[in-house]
Amino acid sequence: MSTVIFLGPTLPIAEAKKIYPNAWYCDPAKCMDVLKILRLKPQRILIIDGYYEQIAAVWHKEILLAMDEGVEVFGASSMGALRAAELAEFGMQGLGKIFQDFHSGKMIDDDEVAVLHAPERDNFRALNDAMVNIRATLEKAVAEKIIDSKLAEKIIIEAKKTNYVDRKLNRIIENLKNDYPEKINNFSAWMALGNYIDQKRLDAIEAIQYLRDQPEKPLRAENKTEHSVFLRILSRKSNSGAFDKVYDFLPQTERDLVDLEKNNPQNYFATQRLAEFLNYCDDFSHTIENKKLDNEELNKFIGFYKNDPELTPIYQWLANVIEGVKNFPQQVAQHRKWLDKIYENSANSEYREKILIQQAVIWAVFDIHNHNQQLYIAEEDFQTAANKFLARQKVFDEAALAIYLKTWDSEEDFNQFLLALTYLEIIYLRNNYDFQLQHLRAKTFSWIVKAHETTVLL
Repeated sequence: MSTVIFLGPTLPIAEAKKIYPNAWYCDPAKCMDVLKILRLKPQRILIIDGYYEQIAAVWHKEILLAMDEGVEVFGASSMGALRAAELAEFGMQGLGKIFQDFHSGKMIDDDEVAVLHAPERDNFRALNDAMVNIRATLEKAVAEKIIDSKLAEKIIIEAKKTNYVDRKLNRIIENLKNDYPEKINNFSAWMALGNYIDQKRLDAIEAIQYLRDQPEKPLRAENKTEHSVFLRILSRKSNSGAFDKVYDFLPQTERDLVDLEKNNPQNYFATQRLAEFLNYCDDFSHTIENKKLDNEELNKFIGFYKNDPELTPIYQWLANVIEGVKNFPQQVAQHRKWLDKIYENSANSEYREKILIQQAVIWAVFDIHNHNQQLYIAEEDFQTAANKFLARQKVFDEAALAIYLKTWDSEEDFNQFLLALTYLEIIYLRNNYDFQLQHLRAKTFSWIVKAHETTVLL
């Protein structure tokens, strides 16, 4: 059983751990983070803080997908309160005063909870005052007759006129001091006694305490969310990438992948691309054979069905390809040579070879599931892929191209490589086949772990 909490500037994680030490704590949520955490099978997710503006915010549909998979999702204080108010009718649960104010319509602006914050090394410390905290502090000051409601409204107007990154209550009231000297001095002295209300912090503590004290109640898994092309692409991307950092709750293989991305980006890139291909072929296996592509299935093809006269041509062909890959036959040698060009700068040749063998197998499987029909390659697709590849090789003119072609056995060999690369570009980047997979549902599975753990698909 596990509860995941996305937390940052609202409350230091060290303090949160004192309240609920058994929870799994993550940095503020951004796009794909909820999808990634789903592959660890949490029971509950609490979103408090989240990125926005310069980094894509957590998607509504990844939260809906989590609930479809039976995970309880809660929100409070900041980004979590916003998403909970927006998704309350779909089952996301909001906690705290800030959520209630958004849900009731008392507040509607996203900037009410927005803060600029320091980086992780400084514990995501907030660098300005959230509007919700300013409002809560003024409400208390009016209630205690420190200031009147007219001055409070004036401060609110000035605060809302200020961009959130520059929004500091002390600076705002200092600018009003000439007009209200006595009242502002009294208000400043009152705040200095510890009367500033950090409503975001209070709501975060309330939410964490609530989850600590409430038993986990997994939802009934059901498919209610419309699985658009974009959600499936996002899901496939999240399933094929490592976590951003080594969290203390991550399994060892997930930790190894974080280290691989940091210390050997070439090998990580190869593993990531393989994971994307595995994920894509799994989609095709569901559409055509309703079978998952995994080691057990592949071994079954070889061990039990290889010589079965009743075996379908598809499985017989696959068995032959896999058997052939063991001996590096001519039928995959060309694929291997082309793929080797992509990863020729990889430092670990043994690791690269394993990746290439796997990709050759997956390429063959993909070809089978596509019923041996060639992809339609438009001239502009081919030219785009060629230009991108040549740009990476710093080949920008005819003279440089002539020199570069000397590194290949022939110009035809190079053109065949570019054709294969164009296939990959279409599959990976444009996802044309998603339009053939409309009935498929986005699903969470750690394909990058699968790619990393499986040295060969044999």
